[in-house]
Amino acid sequence: MHRGYIKLHRAFTGWEWYKKPHMVQFFVHCLIRANHKTRQFKGIEINPGQFISGRKVLAHETGLSEQNVRTCIKYLKSTKELTTTPTKGIDGLYAVYSICNWDKYQLGETANHEINHEVNRELTTIQPRPNHGLTTNKNDKNVKNDKNVKKTTERATFKRPSLVEVKARCQEKEYTVSADLFFNHYEANGWKVGRNSMKNWHSALAGWQARNIEVKDKPVRDFETERKMAMIKKFNKED
Repeated sequence: MHRGYIKLHRAFTGWEWYKKPHMVQFFVHCLIRANHKTRQFKGIEINPGQFISGRKVLAHETGLSEQNVRTCIKYLKSTKELTTTPTKGIDGLYAVYSICNWDKYQLGETANHEINHEVNRELTTIQPRPNHGLTTNKNDKNVKNDKNVKKTTERATFKRPSLVEVKARCQEKEYTVSADLFFNHYEANGWKVGRNSMKNWHSALAGWQARNIEVKDKPVRDFETERKMAMIKKFNKED
């Protein structure tokens, strides 16, 4: 697993989960773990873009909690970027993780050139998918200027949310953080982050949720997990 490299386009900064650190860490880890050629593992065929693992093993490898790993998998499944398939091997039950469209991420330069127009079209039409990394420097500058104008306008027109709006946002995003605690905290301090006025309460609420997840479940290691981890590491070293 430690030999070779993966490709990561600059357009990745426009990915819809990019502002969620746990999601970025977990997805990049999946790209690194994925096979680049077909292999056999304990009677299971693992194709390019796939890898064998489990939630406890992934939690140990990434330093995330099992709850964080479970949440990341749920979100990646919802956007059709990852699938998992329980698979029976000759000595136990495993899960095969498959990265959707892995070939588009990791094909060689010649193959990438052939599908370049298709990828560009997808990146342009699907929002908020990545698109800024494929423009010219001049267009990048224009987009940056437009963003600066937009940010200035947002700062000038920030509107305090109501408690009902905060609760609705929590329900929409399936946040477990207390909407009442969030609202009362910022209502009391005049909606400031540190000494500065708040710019985007959606981002602030997401930050509360991220910190709320971090203090929850810690990965539990047991003998079965250690055994599977050792076999998976041995398999990766042979790759």
